[in-house]
Formats: sequence, C-alpha cells, structure tokens
Amino acid sequence: FSERLAQLIWKDAVKSKDEVGALDFDPLYDAQDFDIKKFSLRKSKSEKDSAEVIASFENMGHKTEITFSLVLTKTGWKISDIKYADGRHLVGLLSGK
Repeated sequence: FSERLAQLIWKDAVKSKDEVGALDFDPLYDAQDFDIKKFSLRKSKSEKDSAEVIASFENMGHKTEITFSLVLTKTGWKISDIKYADGRHLVGLLSGK
C-alpha cells in the first residue's frame, strides 16, 4: 500500500482496539467471506507515475469489479486507493469521508 493508505489502515486498526473498525470486510475483495473464481485484471488508465487496474471476478456467484488506483513509489507500484462498484472507496471509508 502507499504510505498514506497504510497509515489510514494502521490508524483504523489502532483506534478500534479489538473491536471492528471501518474495515469490517476484506478490502481487496469487498467481502467478509470469499470464494474467488474467474479472476482477471485489465489496465484502465496509465500515466507516468499513476495507473488504474480493474479486477473482475466472481465471489460466491456474484460478479464484481473493483478498481485499484496505483502510484509509483521509490520501491515500486503501490495501491493508493480501492474503488468499489457501489461508489465507496477505501480512503474515504478510512478517513470518514
């Protein structure tokens, strides 16, 4: 994860103290339970230091698409945000926006 997203995830984990925080699901699959099938990736947008990749898959019989926003860092490409089909995005969930 990008430094900013990693910090938001860490703050949520620390703040929730053994309770469920903003992340009550697996953010990579947008689900609490998963049985992933028919997984594919495609590039949506690409620039010098940022990109978007769309993951398509079936989870427990439901078709899902999730958009991963990536940034290029000194150590390689990192996930900077995850956008879900219903309009939510991970940075917004973790920052209360």
